[in-house]
Amino acid sequence: MKTRLLIAAAIISSATSSSLMAGLIDFTTAEGYFGTGQFGVWGDSLQAQGGGGAIWKENTWGSFAVDAGNGLVVMDGASTYRKGIYQTPYNNTITSYTTSISFQFDRDTTAPTNSGFVVALGFGDTTDGSGSTRVDIQLERMNGGNSGFYRLKFWENSGASSISNTFGWSNETLLGFSDASDTTSDMLSLSITLERGADENDWTLSAGLVNLDNASGVNVSSGSLAMETSLDFFNSDLYAVINSADLESKTLTSNRIIDTFSVTTAGGAVPEPGTYAMVVGALAMAFVFRRRMKR
Repeated sequence: MKTRLLIAAAIISSATSSSLMAGLIDFTTAEGYFGTGQFGVWGDSLQAQGGGGAIWKENTWGSFAVDAGNGLVVMDGASTYRKGIYQTPYNNTITSYTTSISFQFDRDTTAPTNSGFVVALGFGDTTDGSGSTRVDIQLERMNGGNSGFYRLKFWENSGASSISNTFGWSNETLLGFSDASDTTSDMLSLSITLERGADENDWTLSAGLVNLDNASGVNVSSGSLAMETSLDFFNSDLYAVINSADLESKTLTSNRIIDTFSVTTAGGAVPEPGTYAMVVGALAMAFVFRRRMKR
C-alpha cells in the first residue's frame, strides 16, 4: 500500500446550510461489519451485513465482498454493472445530496483496446436497483490515442431521455501512476452532488475526483451541469448506489477496493456554485482523516 498523508479534517457544514453527514462507513468490525473478502460466500457479501438487506442490498448478491479486518470492500471484476444500494432513503424535502467513496485500484500497463468505466457512483430511486432510474458519475479509462488519460462521465436515465456528458481529461499521473511501470493508484475520492431546485427541470449536478494521497488533496477532475429529471424521480426517495461498472478485463484493471463510503445531505438554502468544490474537498479531507484513524 502506498503511504497515506494526513490531511486535516474540514467542517462540511461551513459549505452548506443545515448540513448532515450520514452513513460515513469504514466497513470495520468496530462498526459491526464482518467478512473476509471472499466472493460467493454469503457472510462476506455486502448484502449480508446487518442481517441481510438491512443496511445494503445488491442487485446480485456477492458482487461486493466485505473484508472487515482491513476495513474495505472488494468489487467483483468478473461481473459487470453490479450495484450496492445503501438502504437509507433520502426524501424529497432535502435540497442537496452528496455521496462519496474513497477507493483504489491496480491497472495493467498495457492500454485497453476500448475505453471503459472503472467504477461508478450515484443516486437511484429504488431499494434494490431493479427498474431503477439513476444519476451516475463514472470514472472512465481511455484507450487508443487517449491512453494514459482518465475522465469523469455523467450519465442519467431519469429524464425524458438518457443523457451523458464528460468532465475534463486527467493524466494518469494525477491518479498516482507515476510512470509506465507503476501499477497501483493512489487512494482516490469520487463524489457526486445533486442540488434540487424548484421542480424536476431544475437540478444541478456536480462531481469531483480527488487524490487523497497528495498532501494538499489534489483535485484531479471536477465539473457541474444543469439537468432535468422526471417528476417521479423528483418526488421519490433517493438511495445512494455504488456501481462496479465495466468488467476488469475490459478496463485492464484489478484489485478495485472501496475504503470508505459516505452520504451527506443538506436542507435550507441551496449552496452557491462556488461551494461545490468546497464540499468535495471537505469530504476528501474527512476520508483521509478517517483512513488514518482506521490504521
